[in-house]
Amino acid sequence: EPPGARVLEVGANQEPLARILADNGYSVVGIDLRPDDYANCWPLNYARLEGDFVRLAPHLAGSFDAIVCTSALEHFGLGTYGIPDPVKDPDYDSKAVDAMYGLLRPGGTCYVTVPVGNRFIVWGAHWRAYDKQSLQERIVRRFTIVKQVFFKSAGAGVPDVDGIVQEEDAWGYEVGDHPHVTFFGILRKGV
Repeated sequence: EPPGARVLEVGANQEPLARILADNGYSVVGIDLRPDDYANCWPLNYARLEGDFVRLAPHLAGSFDAIVCTSALEHFGLGTYGIPDPVKDPDYDSKAVDAMYGLLRPGGTCYVTVPVGNRFIVWGAHWRAYDKQSLQERIVRRFTIVKQVFFKSAGAGVPDVDGIVQEEDAWGYEVGDHPHVTFFGILRKGV
């Protein structure tokens, strides 16, 4: 998306991505359950909302050209962060994807990452890992995959070339506690 595009970051806390995008000319809205980790490091240069994305989504005005959601969906609905009144809903990841789809303009792009492997698991109150079927049913859903890349966390026991994992190796990876293989998808909403 060109500078000036309207971008939503879902899970805008652990990385300063929203600030970087705003510094580069994008109109950014960031949403996270948690207070801003970087509030004392850098001034806020984008619109930031604190709260539950799925509950806030219907109140966002207009549509977005792009949505970025990295290392967040796998935690939705599990009570991972211990925030007061946490939502406990095993399908909250899918509900968040539906909300993102609804907020994108036709032809808009969603950039998403989630852990993947040979089976779908929910690791306690912490995170999910998706197999091929659950990735399609819970995350990709109505989007079209424009591009996908699989990469590994340091120490994940799977063959790679410079951190990039072949798709068949990603789906064969034995899912367990960290480290893991990550799916990075560029997803497009239909026109």
